[in-house]
Amino acid sequence: MTIRRLPNIEIKEFIIISLVLFNLQCQGSQEASVEKIGDSSGILLPLHMEELVGLRDGETVDIDVKFLGNSEVTRDDGLNGPDSLMLQIQLQFGVPTRFQSGSFRWYRKDELFQGPLTSLSVTYYGGQGGLPSMDGRFQFRITGHGHYEIFIPTTEIVRP
Repeated sequence: MTIRRLPNIEIKEFIIISLVLFNLQCQGSQEASVEKIGDSSGILLPLHMEELVGLRDGETVDIDVKFLGNSEVTRDDGLNGPDSLMLQIQLQFGVPTRFQSGSFRWYRKDELFQGPLTSLSVTYYGGQGGLPSMDGRFQFRITGHGHYEIFIPTTEIVRP
């Protein structure tokens, strides 16, 4: 039996390189996404986060998140535009800050869907050194159309 040695690499260097490569592999996509959750896997929808704005009001912060798609729709208000998904999120300050309530409004093709939004996870970063930010995973259901999950990476909350 022969023993192979790594060419001129110290164990410490090997471990550091392995950890860096592992970390890069685990990071994955850090872009906001909307995914339709199916029986065995999810389908990423062609929506991108356009804006995240919010305003603190005492013990809460109200956050509006806007996703836009590529397809044009004619909405009930008579305006033409791309598919759009609006999330309204209210966080309650505390230790930790927690999700208080949420709703969604989705103009998809020629239909309007709206309803409650729930939180799978949410983190609020206070902004003592700059603008506050948040991240989280949220979900909603549309009867007859499925279950959807939204991922928002750490993003600054801009004032409206």
